[in-house]
Amino acid sequence: MTLYAAAVHMVVMGNAVTYSAITAAAAGAIVWASQFVHSHVLPAFEAVVSVLGHVQ
Repeated sequence: MTLYAAAVHMVVMGNAVTYSAITAAAAGAIVWASQFVHSHVLPAFEAVVSVLGHVQ
């Protein structure tokens, strides 16, 4: 029973580590994506809007 409890504990802890790693990776990806949008997509969008404004 002690070995079984230890095995269950290891599995639960391993899953917790895995989930926390996945969560951290997802959070990092979200932060990277938002930074990418702010640094690349928004300036391009503003440039297109300004060009369209000049055309009209």
